[in-house]
Amino acid sequence: MPRARSALLPSWCLSCGLVGALVTACAPAEDPDADAPITVLPYADPGAQGPYPVGIRTIVLPEVAGYTNVEVEVWYPAAHAADATTTYEFIGVSFDADGYRNVAPEPHALNRLIAFSHGLGGVRQQNYAMAERLASFGFIVVAPDHPGTTTLDYLAGFDNLGPDVLRRPAVIRAAVDAVWGGAVPGLQPVGETYGLIGHSLGALTAMNVGGGVLSGPGFEAACSPEVHPVACDLLGHVTYDPADVEAYAQPDDRVETTILQSPGGTWAFEPGSLAGIPRPLVMGATADTILPYESEIVPVFEALDAPASFVTFEGAGHYGYTNMCDLAVATLFAPDCEGEAGGFADPNVIRAKANRTVMAWMGATLGGQDAFNDDLIASDGVEWETK
Repeated sequence: MPRARSALLPSWCLSCGLVGALVTACAPAEDPDADAPITVLPYADPGAQGPYPVGIRTIVLPEVAGYTNVEVEVWYPAAHAADATTTYEFIGVSFDADGYRNVAPEPHALNRLIAFSHGLGGVRQQNYAMAERLASFGFIVVAPDHPGTTTLDYLAGFDNLGPDVLRRPAVIRAAVDAVWGGAVPGLQPVGETYGLIGHSLGALTAMNVGGGVLSGPGFEAACSPEVHPVACDLLGHVTYDPADVEAYAQPDDRVETTILQSPGGTWAFEPGSLAGIPRPLVMGATADTILPYESEIVPVFEALDAPASFVTFEGAGHYGYTNMCDLAVATLFAPDCEGEAGGFADPNVIRAKANRTVMAWMGATLGGQDAFNDDLIASDGVEWETK
């Protein structure tokens, strides 16, 4: 059972109702001047696709953190639609995307940048519906594969994940820098900061990139069955190399807001260092069997400094926020993907609620549109706490 929670909005938007009404009244018309720059995201229902077609492009990082040819998916607001939507390819299986591959970007969208870090055994497309939603509103989303920790690595059998875990932050920064540097022709992110989203191990990566300082003793104790049995089962044998931390696992002060989906691992960080993570939102699932709600997710929220928010999804499992159950690998993650048959909330329902929350949060924080705060409230099966 979750702790008692209030339905309060974040403390930095206590006047959101009035401000939101004023902003909505003054928002650009549905068809603003195509040449006028957008500096505040116009409001639209975050539970539906936004006004832009979605462009999708795969770029490659030739070399980063000792890896070569790292693939990165980029979603962005497109200037126009193509003749037909594209597909994603995953372990030899194609599945439909709600977007168009390699179409021209829309230069007059908001074009604020968001990075996404996938979980252990995940893949860069694992939250594709979330990325498509954000791009349709005018955001650019960049998501790299994290070598050594992808689904293919899971199928091959993990060995020592320590070096790969420590190098994940450098891959995020390199993917962000590549898109900022023009890796997608005609696509130029606006501003000097970006939003950051991570799921599971990706949340730990986001905690590091967002300001958390890794602890050598805490990291090496991750595989102590007496202390952290879940981490031990997930990570197996781990090592901590201070040289890797110095070279790759450093925070990035360009992060402006952070969403942590099913996070854990406060024990892997120096005490107090998570307090500085900027504008954090924790997303927790009460039926999470991978990173348990009370022992892993709640402590992350408690380690954050104000203002911070915590949204809880009743009955959801670890993968409820993601599209992992759709990627032809559901058997890897059962019973989470079985929904009610496995004792979980319907992952399709959870994902819809989660994506609405993510879009509203990014619209309010990175998009500067206070009207989105009205969507950050408790509802059936969704509870909020703020500090």
